[in-house]
Amino acid sequence: MLLCSSLVSKAQVPTYVPVNGLAAWYSFDGNANDQSGNGHDGTVQNAVLCPDRFNQSSSAYYFGGSNQQIICSNDTSLTNHTDFSVSAWFSVDNRATGWQQNVIISNIGVFNASGGFEIFTSNPPNADITGMFRPATFADQNLQTTGIVDIDSAQWNHVVYTLHYITVEDSTQASIYLNGSFIKSQKFFHAINYSGITPLIIGVNIDSLCCQRSFKGKIDDIGIWNVALTQQQITNLYLGPTLGLNAQASESSVQVYPNPATNEININFVNAGNEVAGLILYNSIGSIVKNFSFSKSELNFSVADLPEGIYFLKAIDRKKILTVKIIVINKI
Repeated sequence: MLLCSSLVSKAQVPTYVPVNGLAAWYSFDGNANDQSGNGHDGTVQNAVLCPDRFNQSSSAYYFGGSNQQIICSNDTSLTNHTDFSVSAWFSVDNRATGWQQNVIISNIGVFNASGGFEIFTSNPPNADITGMFRPATFADQNLQTTGIVDIDSAQWNHVVYTLHYITVEDSTQASIYLNGSFIKSQKFFHAINYSGITPLIIGVNIDSLCCQRSFKGKIDDIGIWNVALTQQQITNLYLGPTLGLNAQASESSVQVYPNPATNEININFVNAGNEVAGLILYNSIGSIVKNFSFSKSELNFSVADLPEGIYFLKAIDRKKILTVKIIVINKI
C-alpha cells in the first residue's frame, strides 16, 4: 500500500530530475519508496542502508554480493515502452573470486525465453559497464564499453542507459553515458520485448540465484523514464543536487565570493583544501570551460572572459565530488 499521496511523493523528486515520462524515482533516503508518485515502491531483501556519495547516512543501499536485492512492482507504466531511460549512481567493489558480473538493475527472465533489460559492470579495477536489452528473439543485445571506460573499485559513478526505437527501420538506438558524458551508441534490430520478464530488481538478475551476478557495492538515486533522455537532461542528473542549490557549498565548507560575479571569483575550501585533487569549471550544458591546478585552500580566477550565465565548479577529492554553483553577470 502506498502510504503517502501522489502530491507529497512528487514533491520529493529533486528539481533536477526530468519529470516528462518519469515512471519511478528511488532516492533511497531511508527506504526504497518510489518518490515519483506512481507507487512502484521497492521491497528490500537484505540490502542495508549506508552513506551516499555525499556521506549522508542512510541515503543509499549497500549490496553484499550475495543475492541482496530490492524488488519493485511490475506493471505497464514501469516496464512496457520501446523508448526508455535508466539512471543510477553506483560504487562497485572488487570481488576476489566468482562470476565477475555486478548487476545494477534488471528485469530479464529466463535465458533465451524472455525479454527485458539489464545494466551491469565487470569486476573492478579497470571495469567496464554494459547496457543490454532483449527483443522478441530473446537474444542479448549488449552495448559494451570494454576498452572505453575504466571504472575503479569503491568510486562513485553515474550511469544512464537509453533506448530509442526507430519505427521506419524497426531498429533500436541504444546509448550509454557515464558521469554525464556520452560514451557509446549502437543500433540493434527490433524493439525491446517484455515477454516473460521478472519484476524490476535492483542488485541482481534471476540468474543470480544460481550464479554470482549479484552486485557488490553501493547503489543510489535510480530513475526510470519511458522516454529517451537528452544530453542536457543527463548532464543535469549528473550535476545533481548542486543545480540551483547554494546549500551544497555551505555543507561542504566552501566559500564563494563574490557570487554573482563580474570580473573574478574567490574560492575558499575551508576544510577540503588539502584533499582536492583537481578543479574543473563547466557551463550550464556540461561543457568544460576551464581547468585549474590546485595546491592551496584558496583559488582566485578571472571570469571576465566568460559569457553571462550559470557555471559549476567541480572540486574532485579523494572522498567525493564537491560542486559549487557560480553565476556570472553582465559587465558594466
